Amino acid sequence: MPPFSPRSNLWIKLALLLGLAGLVTLLIAPHLTVGPPRIQPGDILQETLVIPESITLEDERSTELRRRQALAEFAPVYDYDPKLKERTLASLAQAFERMRASREALDRAQGEAVARQRQVALERISTLADLAGTTGDLAVTAQEAEASGQRSSELAAQGGSGPKEQEALERLRFERKAVQGRRVALEARQAQLNTRLAELEEESRAQRKEPTQSRPEQVQGVQRLKADFELVLGIALDESAFRALLEARFGEDTEDAAEGLLGPMLALKIVAAREMLGDGRSALQLRNLDTGQQERFEALQTLVDVGQVRAQLARAAQ
Repeated sequence: MPPFSPRSNLWIKLALLLGLAGLVTLLIAPHLTVGPPRIQPGDILQETLVIPESITLEDERSTELRRRQALAEFAPVYDYDPKLKERTLASLAQAFERMRASREALDRAQGEAVARQRQVALERISTLADLAGTTGDLAVTAQEAEASGQRSSELAAQGGSGPKEQEALERLRFERKAVQGRRVALEARQAQLNTRLAELEEESRAQRKEPTQSRPEQVQGVQRLKADFELVLGIALDESAFRALLEARFGEDTEDAAEGLLGPMLALKIVAAREMLGDGRSALQLRNLDTGQQERFEALQTLVDVGQVRAQLARAAQ
């Protein structure tokens, strides 16, 4: 057997080294991963993980805890209007007063319309009576004229030419002229009465087309009153609520009842919603809109929101 040469020994060592490297690779290959490992929240790392770049990992639970602590320490500023009650009750009184004035004006207008209807009806009745009387007088004048003509004919047929007969004829002619003059006047009066009667009939028909009711229930009139009421109050009012006030004629007793309900509620400190106060807060700052001064307020349990006020008003109104 020929002895190994130095070159052959080198190849054998290289082959053994490559084989050993392949064996080690096969042994550790199942534990190798490509890219960074996938880590889920809650996993416990078994080894040190080195991230080659700077990143921010937020601890949401700790962040929320610190946020609540900061809110508890920070007192936000809320505007407080001490004159809200005064202004609201003044607007309420003004709105009720305006509605009462509008109702009185509407009642007067309706009363005038009713009076006008009555006047037209009475004048129509009087005109019909005058027309009937004129027609009767015309019939009488016709009879008088006919009787006078017959007497004149009789005197003429008798051939009376003496002084007495002539005097009688002259008297009959005078009576006939007087009757004719009265008849002309009666006919003119009759024409005037017929014209006036036609005018009254037309006015009466127009009034029947637009009847006047004893209460202002017409939709347009009610809507105008409602819009005026809301303009003074600065709020939108439910239709049924306004109808109830309208039925009560915006009386002073109703106004007093409304003020009695609203007064105690407006004396409270009201926020739009309690959720705006946040969790874990112990105090806030109140800024007085009248004086501009701020003060720390800690009695948060005394604050109420709009929903609570509505519920309290509903219970009180019952």
